[in-house]
Amino acid sequence: MPNHVHWLVRPVQGWPLEGILNSIKGFVSVKASAQGAKTGRLWQAESYDHIVRNREELEVFRKYIADNPRKAHLSSGRFAVYQAEWI
Repeated sequence: MPNHVHWLVRPVQGWPLEGILNSIKGFVSVKASAQGAKTGRLWQAESYDHIVRNREELEVFRKYIADNPRKAHLSSGRFAVYQAEWI
């Protein structure tokens, strides 16, 4: 998506979610800056996280994320094909 990101993350023991998100955000910020991204805030102060409690909820979130480009009318552009790894 051009203005936001969705992640489904399953932390492993010993890696708190906050630390994982901070690492990802730091990595993306460095890469964006190296490619000439605008200066200023890249990330919102608050993340909107949800706990997925079972397989049914996982499927709901997965479908929501997969359908997001179509709902934003981006399905015919570069966001039509996305890659996801499901473990």
